[in-house]
Amino acid sequence: MKKFSFKRLINLPMLFLGIAVLIQVLSLIIYNATGIDEFNDTLSKEVIIFSIISIALGVILLLVRLFGFDEATILLGNFDVFIVIDYILALFAFMFFVISKVNYITNVIVSIDGTKISFIFVFTVIVFLLSFVLFLVSGIMYKRLAKKEEKEGESNAI
Repeated sequence: MKKFSFKRLINLPMLFLGIAVLIQVLSLIIYNATGIDEFNDTLSKEVIIFSIISIALGVILLLVRLFGFDEATILLGNFDVFIVIDYILALFAFMFFVISKVNYITNVIVSIDGTKISFIFVFTVIVFLLSFVLFLVSGIMYKRLAKKEEKEGESNAI
């Protein structure tokens, strides 16, 4: 095991991953606070499950990168693949959120019970979108960073 080092976290992919995890936590909190309304009498367990798994995986990835566990790095193999898996989990949480709110969206579109979309619904959608986009950006940027570090390692070996 390597020494604890903040230098491993000070790069854009890890910064985006950390922000994405925090935003995913925020989206889960907002959903739990506002998910029950006149159109939904329960919270969607799928949104909660996928959000929690996404948050947990993001925290694990940050800790592996922070502490530099050699065994975990070998076990994880391609780190960027797990960041993309985190993106997929956050995307599923968002999709199940939209599915859980389909009655509300339909009622607003058809103007049955109202004609305006609530601010909290728009804010929750934006937070979920921002979360999974940041996970994706982090995965893409980490892949580029890994290739750059690999090339630098090869040039230093020569």
